[in-house]
Amino acid sequence: MKECRKCNAVLPPEDFYANGRVSDGLSSYCKECTKAVARHHYQQQWYNGNNKWYQESLRNKEARARRTAERKGLMKKCSKCGEEKPATREHFYTGASKHGLKSYCKPCDNALKSERRRAKKEAKKQ
Repeated sequence: MKECRKCNAVLPPEDFYANGRVSDGLSSYCKECTKAVARHHYQQQWYNGNNKWYQESLRNKEARARRTAERKGLMKKCSKCGEEKPATREHFYTGASKHGLKSYCKPCDNALKSERRRAKKEAKKQ
């Protein structure tokens, strides 16, 4: 019988992984605790916003959504002007939405950007 250093449960040796670096040849944590720690580290590594593989998978997902929308000829409604246009890159900038495109059409998005720039310049002058 051995005590797990994580959950303090006393368990039989079969519930511990082998570890040749330790005198008794068994890991310090039981199998369940070892799996939980590994799962936690994996999720922290993978779902961290700075993870390049996760970011790449999101970009690939958005690109697939854009290609699918273009292939099917889907229409997308601009949330600013209300016009319905084909869900393509010619009409919408790329972004993270249902079709991998922004919610505003290009003319509306450009107008919003110029308004923000103008407001930023005015704020600097004051």
